[in-house]
Amino acid sequence: MRQADLRKGPPPVPADLVEWLEALYPDRFPTVQGNSVSAIAVDMARCSGRLEVVRLLRDHLTRQTRPTAPNSATA
Repeated sequence: MRQADLRKGPPPVPADLVEWLEALYPDRFPTVQGNSVSAIAVDMARCSGRLEVVRLLRDHLTRQTRPTAPNSATA
């Protein structure tokens, strides 16, 4: 497995992947099952982590598809 060059920034994210994850993990307050406070807390933390990953990927996709402004230093 090759090592990614992190100085270049993150790799491109496919729009289909982000849309699929957004459908799979909608950005809403999760419905939890059971009465165990610790189990509910763990489930909510897991849901929160999933949403953070999807939001990060959506943000990256937005930035990678935004038209780049011309660099005034090279103009």
